[in-house]
Amino acid sequence: MPRSLRCTTLLIAGVACVGTMPTSASGQLARCSELYGTWWNYEQDPVFFHTGERAQAEFALYECQQGKSDEGVHTLKDLLRHGRFTFPEEQRATSPAPPK
Repeated sequence: MPRSLRCTTLLIAGVACVGTMPTSASGQLARCSELYGTWWNYEQDPVFFHTGERAQAEFALYECQQGKSDEGVHTLKDLLRHGRFTFPEEQRATSPAPPK
């Protein structure tokens, strides 16, 4: 089977699987993918120190794909926090109230 045909078949199968998921689950999967992409672009070290972060990030994305989005998002956020990333929703929750 030609490579392009195999890729197209896999793409169609993936879209079919994502299309059948509930809206909230697909939103969580999108959030996982966004966090993983951020980790991949900014936190992945080009020199492999074998810290295990890559395996953790890939497993977190896998968990999201298996419907365990809460665990996957938590792991990815922890990995990004380790690299000094912050999340706006967490800053609002922990910042003090403005003076009156």
